Amino acid sequence: MQTLPRGGRTEYEPARREVPERRRGRSPRWARLCLIGGIVLTVLSGLFVGGSKAFDLYANSKVPHEALLPPDPEGKNISGAINILLLGMDQRGHSTDLIHTDSIIIVHINAAHTAASMVSLPRDSLVSAPAFAPAKFPGSSQLKLTEVFAFGNRKTNANGGFVGDDSAAGRARGVQLVSTVIKSLVPGGLTFNAVAIINYSGFEKLVNALGGVDMCIDEKVWSEHRLKNGKYVTSTGGNRTTSKLYDRGCRHLLPWEALDYVRQREHMELGDSDYGRQRHQQQFLTAVFKELLSKQTMTDPKKFGGLVNAAGGLLTMDLGGNQVLDWIFTLKNIRSSDITMIKTNAGKYSSQKIDGKSFEIITPDTKALLKAVHDDTIDAFLATHPTWIGKTNSI
Repeated sequence: MQTLPRGGRTEYEPARREVPERRRGRSPRWARLCLIGGIVLTVLSGLFVGGSKAFDLYANSKVPHEALLPPDPEGKNISGAINILLLGMDQRGHSTDLIHTDSIIIVHINAAHTAASMVSLPRDSLVSAPAFAPAKFPGSSQLKLTEVFAFGNRKTNANGGFVGDDSAAGRARGVQLVSTVIKSLVPGGLTFNAVAIINYSGFEKLVNALGGVDMCIDEKVWSEHRLKNGKYVTSTGGNRTTSKLYDRGCRHLLPWEALDYVRQREHMELGDSDYGRQRHQQQFLTAVFKELLSKQTMTDPKKFGGLVNAAGGLLTMDLGGNQVLDWIFTLKNIRSSDITMIKTNAGKYSSQKIDGKSFEIITPDTKALLKAVHDDTIDAFLATHPTWIGKTNSI
């Protein structure tokens, strides 16, 4: 098996991983606490420092837990390889609009529980969804992946129209249809051991509790919704004179800046649209992980308390019937440096217009990546596709 090169890297170079072995030096206990893909158990793992029993009671009561996953006995065992589905929502408060998924990320933990991989699926991917009676959805062979949750989640209003359903039952329906569709994309299928729905307004509260985040911006981005003075507007049109500019370079981003930056996909220097946004979201998650697991955060009672209070508004999760401490024990050896970001379609466009609607096509190589997720052979896939490793750029 080919071994990828290791060694020092610049802030914009891909994170290097050794295949199949990793050198694992000694590190402080706080730095060795686990991450479960996404902010979900990064927060929870960090809290483990404060005392596992106390935390178990606190976390299981403060963070909303809902039965989101469809019944699947095989998805309840956290031994072996683990898959977590992260769904970022574009939902607005007090809105009845259909709820779409702004980001869809599969987090894969290898069977040895020593490494995590983040695979972002393009939101505009062409997918087929079966009929789904609970939401009165007749099924479709031409959907964008971002639309699937909305069609599973929806309910009828008094006028017979469809609106978004932010209830526990509505979220469970949306996740059920999304997980069914993603399973159909993966050769051999895919079972999720846990799922988290991430609320972006809650994410902003969490980043507020952190005091912002340090990131290195890898391309110029002009905001679609923020002016230079930070004022929110319906649309800036990407006007380079009046729009908020996120210029190349490393800096500390305020909470509103970080959330605005990672949601952009329209006015970007490299013209990489959703692939750029996927990369920036993965970089943002990594930067947040790093800050959450930093000694400064873990030893600051005020900041630590703010994180705990923010966690409840951040996400809704289904841990597959397992307790938080079970996950922490299982993934206790994973460090932030053990996370690899992976680009689907190699970060390149594979677009197709169908009936006037533009879709992103999932390429054969991306299907091979998804099969590697199923087979727990991601290291072997990356050995032959090293350019698919995403860039890390947190300070």
